[in-house]
Amino acid sequence: MSVEKTGVLIVEDEELDSESIARSLQKLGFAVKKVLKGKQEETALRDFDGFVLKRVKASEEKHRAGCLELYPAHYEVKKNGRDIQLTLREYKLLSHLIRGKGRIFSREELLSDVWGYDYIGDVRTVDVMIRRIREKLEDDPSRPVFVKTKRSVGYYFDVNACR
Repeated sequence: MSVEKTGVLIVEDEELDSESIARSLQKLGFAVKKVLKGKQEETALRDFDGFVLKRVKASEEKHRAGCLELYPAHYEVKKNGRDIQLTLREYKLLSHLIRGKGRIFSREELLSDVWGYDYIGDVRTVDVMIRRIREKLEDDPSRPVFVKTKRSVGYYFDVNACR
């Protein structure tokens, strides 16, 4: 399939400024079509044979977990509308626990998943980070509601917190 005959369909949540992307792709020889998500998208995709580029407004994307809101594009957390200041690593750890939907993660799993396989450090690093998250997030860090411990197993996010 040659580039001149390859199509690119740009699907957007809203009318964002994708003109520069479209122009760049056209200069490379792609046939570009832009549509909005929804009915236009369904119609355009029916007989489309090419690449699909979906664009969403990242600054508006958020995930809810009870009374917590996570904004992945900015690594921000809000609790009942109030900003919670977390470091990048704290944010990644909390987000990972939330995405686990109540699953219990061992310290080793969290080190591997959040810090990476090549991290050379003690598993107690996870304990320290959990304590910091609790101090910032919990009303009473000694009685956590969000990030809980399963003794001798690991940590999990209580999906029923704030309900």
